[in-house]
Amino acid sequence: MKNFADNIRQAVERLDAGMLNRIRIVSILLCALGFGVILHGKVFRDSFPQKQLVASAVGGADARAAADQSALAPRDAGGDIASPAAVRESTAPAEPLSVSSSALSLAPDAPLSSTEPFSLAARAAIMTNGPALRTIAYQKNADERFPIASLTKLMTAVVAVAYGKTDDVITVSKHAVATEGAAGLLAVGEKLTVGDMLEVMLVVSSNDAAVALEEYIASKGLDLIALMNEKAAALGMANTHFANPNGLDDKGHYASARDLAALTLYSLKYQSIWDILSKKSATVVSVDGRFTHRLVSNNELVQKNAPRVKGGKTGYTEKALGCMITVLNDNSVAVVLGSPDREWETEKLIELVKRGI
Repeated sequence: MKNFADNIRQAVERLDAGMLNRIRIVSILLCALGFGVILHGKVFRDSFPQKQLVASAVGGADARAAADQSALAPRDAGGDIASPAAVRESTAPAEPLSVSSSALSLAPDAPLSSTEPFSLAARAAIMTNGPALRTIAYQKNADERFPIASLTKLMTAVVAVAYGKTDDVITVSKHAVATEGAAGLLAVGEKLTVGDMLEVMLVVSSNDAAVALEEYIASKGLDLIALMNEKAAALGMANTHFANPNGLDDKGHYASARDLAALTLYSLKYQSIWDILSKKSATVVSVDGRFTHRLVSNNELVQKNAPRVKGGKTGYTEKALGCMITVLNDNSVAVVLGSPDREWETEKLIELVKRGI
């Protein structure tokens, strides 16, 4: 042992100062590395329980959410919770609403299931499943009164066709041409048949044409607005009142989505009206040939040949916002009132019927 120690001492004495410094540096680095490993192990052990706690808390929140979702999940006739795939489909906002037959209540504004994510931004809407109000695919505020803008012109057309003759000639007045809002570019003194005036009013939603038709009915000793309100009463439209023939904003001018659906279903008996409301465009020439009007429909769904759409009527004012009546090929009716995007929201309603209720 003594010899070993002597040998070590002799070896160290033979080392120069530079080598000793390098050995010292390496020793210091090894000590620092060892300390670092020990410190890291302590930090890891201290933090691991916290990570487990956080994971447990998240897991608990997920478990509670899952429990809540299970409580809200749609159930089949036997009361069993639907499969996860079915739950995901029923809660995805982009998917159409699936409503059981029990939801097709005849009661006004029968509420949809509280779990149903389908909704519209529109103030009010209704979608019938077929040509009757007995089966409702969707409704929102369907019996509340709202301004309806140019949807009014559907009733104007119904009364004009019922009390007028399509071949009668109307002379456009200065009063009609001066009407506020959408214009059919009619000229004072221009002469159009009642049939052509209806096309101007319905295809381009002309306010001046609506007033010209009101004056035409007045020439027969009749009050168009009174007749419109009489027809509304006869159809059971209890939440409707007309104050003008074109839908300009007026405190006494309003209707409900359900009433407009009833009017639309009634108006289908007038094929001439829906022939017009299905047109993308039309050309109208005055009786004397002096004036030609090339009309382009402002109905977005008609213009793009939306599937299953027969025709419809649009409307807009600052108070009414976007409004739309749409009839499908099977005579299902969609009505949207006060919408920021009437076309898109109508298409969502149509999708309900397309997927089947």
